[in-house]
Amino acid sequence: MKIESIIKRKEGTTVTLDGETYHFKPNKQGDHVAEVDEPEHIAVLLAIVEGYRSYDNEELKVESKPIDTLEDAKKWLKQYGVNPRDDKALRGLAKSNDVKLAPRDKADAIVQKLFEALA
Repeated sequence: MKIESIIKRKEGTTVTLDGETYHFKPNKQGDHVAEVDEPEHIAVLLAIVEGYRSYDNEELKVESKPIDTLEDAKKWLKQYGVNPRDDKALRGLAKSNDVKLAPRDKADAIVQKLFEALA
């Protein structure tokens, strides 16, 4: 998946996640883009809505498996590098995947909505 760095630095932006380094550098259109294939890394970057966004308007694709409880849903998110208690990250992931949230939704409600929309 191509991800764009919204913040444009002269030399581009370098990000290292779990030992994997991504260089967001200008393409022909002047957009700072890197190819990111690891689902956990995609989730981490897209959760930072003020810094990154999907370049091709792709959605994060995640494996579906049965979820019986809220705790299972939280574990499901953790496997993709998303902290189920981080309201800002959860809202960022929801926004980048067009998951509608209410302003007063708490983390647990957001986790459930993300699971329902992405799994």
